Amino acid sequence: VLDSSGELPHEPAPVAAHVLTVPHRCLLVPGNHDLSWKEKVYEWQDAGEVDTAKLPDGNFIRQGDGYLVRMDEAIYGQRFKNFATFHHQFMQQPYPLEVQKQAQVYIHADDKIQFIGLNSSCRIDRYNKGRASIDGRALSHALMEAEKQIKDAVTGGHIPKSADVLRIAVWHHPITGNEKIFDDAFVQLLQQADVRLCLHGHFHE
Repeated sequence: VLDSSGELPHEPAPVAAHVLTVPHRCLLVPGNHDLSWKEKVYEWQDAGEVDTAKLPDGNFIRQGDGYLVRMDEAIYGQRFKNFATFHHQFMQQPYPLEVQKQAQVYIHADDKIQFIGLNSSCRIDRYNKGRASIDGRALSHALMEAEKQIKDAVTGGHIPKSADVLRIAVWHHPITGNEKIFDDAFVQLLQQADVRLCLHGHFHE
């Protein structure tokens, strides 16, 4: 419905117009097209100055007589700066640039539905466009927050203790087929946390 500028690309249909008035009923998760390739998150260093044995896998790329070395997490997170701005404008809530915090959890007590939004593009950049993954720290944070929300909702009398809350996880990349998330072990953790439905995007057909 929305493009990256936050404007409706076509004449708003009744449903689209309604969505704009109820952001609290929406969930936005970033995809690979929400990254900015213009952000400088690697710096070139001479090969003699780089000890690759001390660098995590995926944090360096051989280029000529040296390496492109990924900058620290704070700078690397700037790739999602534009998405964070749009998210804040539309949802009226900040979107963190720290990868370990990129998980959103919303509970709709009246409907007994809870959504967990994850960022499967957290390790994608201009040199690693196929590196879809879910950050384990963000997932752990999300699952703990999900449990807390339900406990708080029960304590506050918003849902009964016996309520069967439908927990749904949402992210961008698929877990099967081409361009899948490479390490899909996180799905088992979602199953153990009683997530009963997973939704993804990415495919356009």
